[in-house]
Amino acid sequence: MVSNGECFEWYCGVHEVAAVLLRYLTPPALASAVALHPGCGNSELALELHRQHGVERAVAIDCSRVAVEEMLGKQQRAGEQDGIEYEEGDVLGSIRYEDES
Repeated sequence: MVSNGECFEWYCGVHEVAAVLLRYLTPPALASAVALHPGCGNSELALELHRQHGVERAVAIDCSRVAVEEMLGKQQRAGEQDGIEYEEGDVLGSIRYEDES
């Protein structure tokens, strides 16, 4: 678990996730990748994958309206409107994305 007082990463931080992704995806592949972050809470993983590692589109989903609203506010304050989506929903019951989308 990683916490900086403003966000909470359950498993690990963006650097550890990026290290694994970069083993399998080259930077050009990351640029066209879509990252799905289920149960995002107030994690900045989607934002940082987009910002630091060039992931073109990141979708973060959580069942908590409070968490989603908090992250939308953070996104607006950071001026990061393009490429990152925060959605309220149950990732197991409300997936509306198809493979290869």
